[in-house]
Amino acid sequence: MSGVCEVDGTSLRTIRVYKQTTRFAKQVAEWRARYPRRAEPRYWLLHVRLLGAVQRSDSRKLCIFPAEYKLTQPKAVPPTESTQEIVNSKLLTKVKRNATLMADGNGAWSAAARSYPAKCFVVKHVKHSKAEFVKKAVGQKSFGTQTLDRCWDVLKRAVPKEVGSRSKDAASDTFRILTYVYAATWRRQLADANLLEELGSLCRRA
Repeated sequence: MSGVCEVDGTSLRTIRVYKQTTRFAKQVAEWRARYPRRAEPRYWLLHVRLLGAVQRSDSRKLCIFPAEYKLTQPKAVPPTESTQEIVNSKLLTKVKRNATLMADGNGAWSAAARSYPAKCFVVKHVKHSKAEFVKKAVGQKSFGTQTLDRCWDVLKRAVPKEVGSRSKDAASDTFRILTYVYAATWRRQLADANLLEELGSLCRRA
């Protein structure tokens, strides 16, 4: 990806995690350590999140990475992406040097971009928290994260409604959600390709 690229994180779906769920025992322990005096809820919400970047001039050039698992109490504010998890995902290594990164006001993207000084990224923000979705600068086109927001909408619609927060098999549902998303991304990337030819090519290389 190069030129103007939009970057952001999103929550695809939430899944209930109960105290007896062994798959996410680490996340439960981290929550307890963070809030030792807070009463434990009957269940936590696991936010299945993605970090993504898309080239504005060609939305097929989309790169996504699963974000770290984080738990919140029901009705709590969803977690936002941190500098460390952006860096750990290596998402920005997929963006070419001198690119302009459009973010939604989360300063973690600016901090993560500074972790790659040789890339010479320029980071610009619109502040969704202040209902600012498009910004215009003198002598420049308007900017925001509308292209990536549309990509998120497509991927979220790919996940069936029945894969929801009330499931008691959080580990299985997490895997299913990401499987649907990756399949939708693959179909989207091949929208203009001959699918049978691509499958044949994959079989020959196997």
